[in-house]
Amino acid sequence: MIAVWPENADSLQAFLTAATQWRLVLVPPAPGVPGRLIRTGLDHAAVAAAIGFARRGTRRLRAIFDDVVVMEQAALEAFAEADR
Repeated sequence: MIAVWPENADSLQAFLTAATQWRLVLVPPAPGVPGRLIRTGLDHAAVAAAIGFARRGTRRLRAIFDDVVVMEQAALEAFAEADR
């Protein structure tokens, strides 16, 4: 279990809710090199739908969405590092 500051709880929950919304690109195999999937980022329209624009105030929702984008970038960096 990890500790999450209360002010970050909604943003983390939104990121976890959007976990199935990654866009993937297939890099085809080459001689001697296996093919692989690369995550290019989250589908932002699907993320917006997943976190429920209608259920939160616009300003708070925008802040949550912005936090999700920050977490998306950190995750992409971690995925890229793991692929090296």
